[in-house]
Amino acid sequence: MAFIMLSLAPQIISVIGGADYVRSVVILQILGFYMATFFIIIGINYFVVAIGKQKLLLNSYIYIFLINMVLGVVSVYLFSYIGAAVSSLLINVVLLYFGLNLLKREKFSFHQSILIKSFLSGMIMSAALYLIVSWELIRNFSHHGLIAQVFIASSLFVLGLGIYLVSLFKMGAISKEDIKLIREQKIESTEDYNLG
Repeated sequence: MAFIMLSLAPQIISVIGGADYVRSVVILQILGFYMATFFIIIGINYFVVAIGKQKLLLNSYIYIFLINMVLGVVSVYLFSYIGAAVSSLLINVVLLYFGLNLLKREKFSFHQSILIKSFLSGMIMSAALYLIVSWELIRNFSHHGLIAQVFIASSLFVLGLGIYLVSLFKMGAISKEDIKLIREQKIESTEDYNLG
């Protein structure tokens, strides 16, 4: 998601707000990375609760709350809305650091190679979208009508997602068995929906 926001933020802002909101592009790009860390933190928190160690989260969150209060006030005062976005991202990075240390303390291991392959796939997708967005047709994005802008932005999103998934598959982060399991889950959930 962070890489999609990094690559497509100008188009997304153009569709949503138009040329008057061009300064919001940087904020959306920062918040894309915020969302990436947010979902990782949520996963860590669910794991910690699942193993019955939720009390360990309390100490981290007390410190984070205090840091967030000071950092938020100072960064907004000094840098306005950009400071707010950056401080939100920094707080999430600190939360991620605490969470990963907690997992390490609990002797939980994960496959770093999958994380690296995910990151590399995101970089490949971002580079491809950057090249596509630099084409003359896409570069003059804001001059198209609203329907054309929505179509182009949606197409770029779907294309980016496709590039990301194909990269993951080619690097071995997703196997044919994983795809088969996803298809089976989709069929089961569709059957449950039709029965219920």
